[in-house]
Amino acid sequence: SMSLPSNFDSIPLFACLSEADRKELANHAIEVPIQKGQFIFREGDPADWFHIVKQGNVKCVKSSPEGREVTLKVLMPGDLYCFPPTFL
Repeated sequence: SMSLPSNFDSIPLFACLSEADRKELANHAIEVPIQKGQFIFREGDPADWFHIVKQGNVKCVKSSPEGREVTLKVLMPGDLYCFPPTFL
């Protein structure tokens, strides 16, 4: 578990939560180190969790019909991705 309630202030989705709610959310957060070049999830995988970029960048890519990698977006620290259906 990581302590991020103060960092949650800067994320618009969580900024409206009370400090107690942000702490509760942080109590359920799990820090997962990701190596450069590692796939976090692939298109079609279930979106059971949401992720917050803590440091570094996350490149969101899609394969073109020709098999080339197309960058859709680069996420920065504080960005959220892989929204579960309840957040859409």
